[in-house]
Amino acid sequence: MAERKLTEAEWQEKAVRYFCDRPSNFPVGRPYNCCESVLLTLAEYLGTGGEMVPKIGTAIGAGVGLNGLLCGTISGVAMAIGIK
Repeated sequence: MAERKLTEAEWQEKAVRYFCDRPSNFPVGRPYNCCESVLLTLAEYLGTGGEMVPKIGTAIGAGVGLNGLLCGTISGVAMAIGIK
């Protein structure tokens, strides 16, 4: 049976869920940051990934080193372009 493709809205919702919901492997703490959330979603969309996603985006969330200058979402998209 063919797998149903997600709509654009469903991909967007998936990224939001990554950002809002704490990962099961985090016993306590925060959900994924903005960069990690975008990387996870786009890696899944592109059919790539691995255990390095979302780790490669951890320090980029909320701007590099939490400085708030460049949104981690933009950085995540740029990183995802390089994944494929």
